[in-house]
Amino acid sequence: MPDETTIWRFREALVQAGAIERLFARFDAHLRAAGYLAMSGQIVDASIVAA
Repeated sequence: MPDETTIWRFREALVQAGAIERLFARFDAHLRAAGYLAMSGQIVDASIVAA
């Protein structure tokens, strides 16, 4: 299992190569081909606690 430094270095290499945008574009294309439509929206995080 890689540690956080290995993952960070891999991500930085992708960023430096300009590959992040291309990878996400391909991922989005695969989702659309499978019938999933990426739409903008919001994520709301709420914690439910007893009153």
